[in-house]
Amino acid sequence: MAEGVFLVRDSTHPSYLFTLSVRTNRGPTNVRIEYSDSLFRLDSNWLSKPRILSFPDVVSLVQYYVSSCSSESSSTSLKEPAAVHLKLLRPLHRSGESPSLQHLCRLQINRSVAPGADLTDLPLPRRMVEYLQRYPFRL
Repeated sequence: MAEGVFLVRDSTHPSYLFTLSVRTNRGPTNVRIEYSDSLFRLDSNWLSKPRILSFPDVVSLVQYYVSSCSSESSSTSLKEPAAVHLKLLRPLHRSGESPSLQHLCRLQINRSVAPGADLTDLPLPRRMVEYLQRYPFRL
């Protein structure tokens, strides 16, 4: 498995809902995802916690870190103060399972459209626009 491959899984710790598992150059690394005040953020020590970004959902959290890593050069990794040194490049899919062609097309369209753009402006059938809007993420 290549560096930067990641997945979000149920946490085995009873105080956390999810854990982000990622392959690093030193091997697998796990970071708990904290849920507090209706927001998700990566777990960190109490000194760094105020500087860690929070998100309304886990997909937005992961999408932010993936886009942060892909916008930097491939030799750098994501760094938040004293907390995260991870490179998130692509999600791991279960073996034998791959996303449907329909979903892959939706992802490509969502990646190609400017953030905040109105999908109804695209020359697409209404039903397809509704399908795109049900999954607004770029992952």
